[in-house]
Amino acid sequence: MKTVAVIGGGFSGTMAVVNLSRLSDRPLKVVLVNAHRPTGRGTAYGTKRNEHVLNVVARNMSALPDCPTHFVDWLRSRCEYSDTPEEELRELFAPRRVYGDYLCSLLNTCRNPIDARCQTRLETVAGEAIDIAIDEQGQALVMLEGGESLTADQVVLATGNQPPGSFPSTSPLKYD
Repeated sequence: MKTVAVIGGGFSGTMAVVNLSRLSDRPLKVVLVNAHRPTGRGTAYGTKRNEHVLNVVARNMSALPDCPTHFVDWLRSRCEYSDTPEEELRELFAPRRVYGDYLCSLLNTCRNPIDARCQTRLETVAGEAIDIAIDEQGQALVMLEGGESLTADQVVLATGNQPPGSFPSTSPLKYD
């Protein structure tokens, strides 16, 4: 069975896991390595505040491009949106925490598949990947902080937006 390590558990890592799981046509082990942020939510959707809303309307927020109404349909399953008129729901700027719930529900479906035919097994590792090396057999060795490691056939780096770097100049920018 092939193993894919996904480094990062925010939106990109979560969706890599979801799509590997739902689109794989053969047995697959996926190891999701995540540190610092809530798995499935990352920084963008980890807030608990309702006033932090998406900057895109619900109709354009399906995480599954081949199912464009998936997020709106999922919202409809929540009691707080069950009576919202369809047009209003489609144009809703949903709270980011609710979108985080959506991503977590997708990830949970991979973790606990309801269909016995699912050929993907998901493991999560709470830790930080600090290095990757290729061994003699061509497999990736993912080193984790604390000395542990894991072996994978392929690695997906989904570490999110990095902080901006410093400007490499000794002179300040001049505006004319």
